[in-house]
Amino acid sequence: MDGGVHTCASLCIPVHPLITATAVAAEEVAGQRQQVGRPVFLDTGGGDGRQARTRRQLDHLNQNVRRCEQERGALPEEHPKRAGDASRLQALLDEKRRCWRKYHARNRALAHRASTVILLLAPGCAAARWWPSSA
Repeated sequence: MDGGVHTCASLCIPVHPLITATAVAAEEVAGQRQQVGRPVFLDTGGGDGRQARTRRQLDHLNQNVRRCEQERGALPEEHPKRAGDASRLQALLDEKRRCWRKYHARNRALAHRASTVILLLAPGCAAARWWPSSA
């Protein structure tokens, strides 16, 4: 852009259920960048609540895994209950992996939506230089 205000986009994903997008000037004034327009608040659609529930479920699973490992470790090697504990432990670890996959997939989806919003709100901005090249 020649002679105009160069802008860039900023994105904040706080704990509450809104994404805040703000355009700021690329040039610094008195060591700070100035906000160019009003912030835009976007509803995440309850994604933060689902992520919080998944994190609580992961915490609960971690507690169960620790308890199962302690109970299993307290038994002698030839005890018949160890086989049942091993299958229970494996089921807990499988559930934990499923929860983490779900958690990371939601984070990737939210990051994708947020990057799309940035590109839509900041046309003419040199935002493309911030994204890694696909080459």
